[in-house]
Amino acid sequence: MANQIGPFNPESMSAPHGENKTNIKRVNKIYYFSGTGNSLLVARKLAARLSKPWAEKDPKSNADLSVLETELIPIASADSAKVSADEKINCLGLVFPVYMSNPPHIVLDFIAKMPKADYVFVVLTCGMMVGDALYKVQSAIDKTKNRMNAGYVIPLISNFIVLPKTKSDKKVDQSFSKIDDKVTFICKNVETGFFHMDKQTSPVLVKPINWVAFDMMYEKIPELDKKFTVNDNCTACGTCVRVCPVDNIDLKDKKPEWNHRCEMCFACINWCPESAINWTKITKNKNRYQCRGMAADDLILR
Repeated sequence: MANQIGPFNPESMSAPHGENKTNIKRVNKIYYFSGTGNSLLVARKLAARLSKPWAEKDPKSNADLSVLETELIPIASADSAKVSADEKINCLGLVFPVYMSNPPHIVLDFIAKMPKADYVFVVLTCGMMVGDALYKVQSAIDKTKNRMNAGYVIPLISNFIVLPKTKSDKKVDQSFSKIDDKVTFICKNVETGFFHMDKQTSPVLVKPINWVAFDMMYEKIPELDKKFTVNDNCTACGTCVRVCPVDNIDLKDKKPEWNHRCEMCFACINWCPESAINWTKITKNKNRYQCRGMAADDLILR
């Protein structure tokens, strides 16, 4: 069933009492978190699709309404939740990876303070299992002034190189080839205001597995950076410092040091040009992962 207060419905544009509607700029905002580029790639495609020129007359006053714009905003940037007084958010999208069947801690922190929007959709990228991450995000959003209108999962490839390779090169190609169709599907739902939720395993079935396999480690993520090591290949280039989305790494004595507020996004280990960073012995001699078509500069926020 369609949601009649969808983001492109003019009736949703009623201004607060006494406010001049012609001064209100309608915008879409897509907030993303990404370590090695998968979620950023998807967020960029969504923003491009939703950024088409669009304007119309207000049905009551016949005043021109602002052309709709779509902003792409990193969740980790300073003041990412701030909204200008002359803006009204029609559609708010969240795009981020799943870590240990959970949303990243930084995403949950952002949800608690994110701005009000008429329509909210969530897109999870993952390499293996998504678990009950969508349910957890929906639960977090339900505690705010927003509601989650749609949720999607886009399986790609994991950057958590601790694990064995889970997809052949052919399957990786297949995963990336499906992104555009999924983005088109998502955007059509956004534009018409449809409610939608991708199928997922019941949390009643998933929770025992999650608790044993992931949840206990998930709570310890900020301090798991204690297991990062640096070998003699390090040239003190500072790439790891710049790509870390949460400003968790400093160069000291020409070597990176982690400050124990890690998200385990693995940006540092995967973008190091010398493969000088490892997380325990497991990652030694393993191939690093960066999303195809992305460069380290795409992930640098500062």
